[in-house]
Amino acid sequence: MSRRSRYQSIESSLCMMPTSWNKLYTQALQETPTGSDATEVRRSIIAGRALAYLRNDDIYNALQDCDTALSAEFTNTESPPDLTAKCHFRRAKARYSMTLYVEAREDYRAFEELSKAAKQSVSATDKQFLNEIMAALAGPKNRSDKTKLIRAIQVCSRR
Repeated sequence: MSRRSRYQSIESSLCMMPTSWNKLYTQALQETPTGSDATEVRRSIIAGRALAYLRNDDIYNALQDCDTALSAEFTNTESPPDLTAKCHFRRAKARYSMTLYVEAREDYRAFEELSKAAKQSVSATDKQFLNEIMAALAGPKNRSDKTKLIRAIQVCSRR
């Protein structure tokens, strides 16, 4: 078994784990070599950890992992479009949770384009998510206090 296959096997095994996913992904990431031949494997693990964070409602770490997986360090023109699409979709979910609806819509559009490039269909559930984004964008301009508080926290955390 090649080294790449071994790490892909580890990554796919982690997808089956019901608890503590983010810790397992972090452990797998620490055990994965850092060479250029392992970049896509590391990127896949980071994307998987982002999903684990999303499922645990840890949207800030999910967003950070999505940003990392989509960074120039891990993504280039030869990167598989299906994984890049997943990263955009997960980042859209995180941004939506943070009330960053315009940015969520941009990521969703990138997800659609990349899915099409990868010849993968967009599920009805995924399309429903776009409807939720559009409804949030069309919602009242006078957002709730919760939205204002979330935006204030985001601004403070970026400093």
